[in-house]
Amino acid sequence: MFVTLHVGLGTFRPVKADEITEHKMHSEFYVIGQETADVINETKQNGGRVIAVGTTANRVLETVADESGFVKAQTGWTDIFIYPGYRFKCIDALITNFHLPESTLIMLVSAFCGPRVCDAGVPNSGGGTVSVFSASAIACLFF
Repeated sequence: MFVTLHVGLGTFRPVKADEITEHKMHSEFYVIGQETADVINETKQNGGRVIAVGTTANRVLETVADESGFVKAQTGWTDIFIYPGYRFKCIDALITNFHLPESTLIMLVSAFCGPRVCDAGVPNSGGGTVSVFSASAIACLFF
């Protein structure tokens, strides 16, 4: 099953706002088809786990999910910004890869896995840019 999100460069732009709630995400176009929505809803209804492969898939699923975590097939635009404190509605696990510090993507992962997971094993390179957490990609499956 798959979902589509046309990712823009703003997704990778560092968050520079003093308050995280002041950061504005740009809008991105998404598509989730009927077959995908049906499989996700059936999985949830039967007590199964919904695993998002990638932060973009996660953003689409959280955009289209109702408060019970069920989704509808649809297309549209999303500017969802997921950061610590967000209550996930749809996904039960997240598989992702490397993300840069201060990016919206690392904030999404921190919201899901917790900051300790994202900080684990991240060296301080004296202010240089560091890609982070290969271990967190696996750890998020077990929370």
